[in-house]
Amino acid sequence: MGQREPVLILGGTGQAGAGAAALLRRWHPTLPLTIAGRDPERARRLADELGHATAATVDLRRRDLGLPATTACSAVVAARREHRQHPLRDPPVRGVANHTI
Repeated sequence: MGQREPVLILGGTGQAGAGAAALLRRWHPTLPLTIAGRDPERARRLADELGHATAATVDLRRRDLGLPATTACSAVVAARREHRQHPLRDPPVRGVANHTI
């Protein structure tokens, strides 16, 4: 089986997002994760702590989340307070499973 695309965790540096990431890591030790948040240092620290994870900085005001056009994911966990829904409708997250917490 080939490399899976990571699960993108929007708001991954907050309490709910970090908790979801830790739970996913416990259940799936090798599942690739992308911890996405506004603070790149916090995202990088959490990604390093979890292992098999990368960090990304996002901008929810942008339709593309400020992520590179080549960004792909297998699923999205949106752990955020903002009520804008466009991040779940647009690339790179369009057409993948998503869950908002």
